[in-house]
Amino acid sequence: MRQRFLKNKGQGFSQHELLEMVLYPMIPRANTNETAHRLLKRYGSLENLFQEGDYYEFRTFEGIGDQSAYHLSVLCKTFYGCAESKWKNVHLKSPASCKRFFINEFREETDDEVFMAACLGDDMQIIRCETIAAGETGQVQFTFAKLAKVVLRSSCRLVVLAHNHPRGFSQPSVEDIITTGQLRDLLSTIDVSLFDHIIISGREAYSMAEHHDF
Repeated sequence: MRQRFLKNKGQGFSQHELLEMVLYPMIPRANTNETAHRLLKRYGSLENLFQEGDYYEFRTFEGIGDQSAYHLSVLCKTFYGCAESKWKNVHLKSPASCKRFFINEFREETDDEVFMAACLGDDMQIIRCETIAAGETGQVQFTFAKLAKVVLRSSCRLVVLAHNHPRGFSQPSVEDIITTGQLRDLLSTIDVSLFDHIIISGREAYSMAEHHDF
C-alpha cells in the first residue's frame, strides 16, 4: 500500500485505506484494517472522525491503546486547527455572504447529497463548520441529534445550514421547506436561531431566508 500510495501520489484510495495507513505507525505489528473499519463505522467519515475524535472515546475501541489514542487525538486536533484557519475572519452577515461561502465549500463536484452547518459567534464570525450528513440523494440519514451536538459543542447562538442538490436546481423542494421549519423549531428548544438555509447546485445558490421560506 505504501508503494501504491507513493506511485499514485495518494490518489485512488478509499477512506478506510487511508485511515488504515495512518494507523500503521500508531499500532505496529497489527492489522489495522479492522480498526479502521470500526472507527469509520462509528464516525461515518474521515472528516467527522477528525472533527469529533476524542482521546477517551478512542480508548474504548478494540485495538487502540493509550499511545495510539493519544497520537490519533493529536492528529485530529492538528487537522481541525488547519480547518479553523480557513474560517478566521469569515463573517456571514447576510444571505449574500452565506451564498458565497457555501458555493466555495461545495466547489468540488460530487454526486452525493451533503448537509453542512456553520455555527456563528456574536459577531457573525464562523466558529465551526461541519458536515452533518452525506450520502446518496434521497438516502441521507440526517438527525437533529447530530446537528445539536455540533451546535452545543461550539456554544453558538446562530446557525446557517446548507445542502446541495447534486442534480437539478437550487430552488428548495416542498420537503426542504418543511424540514427547514422543523429544524428551526427544534433549534429554538436549545436557544439557537436559524439564520439561513442555503441550497447549492453547481455555482448557483439559493437563500431560504432571503425568500422567506421559513
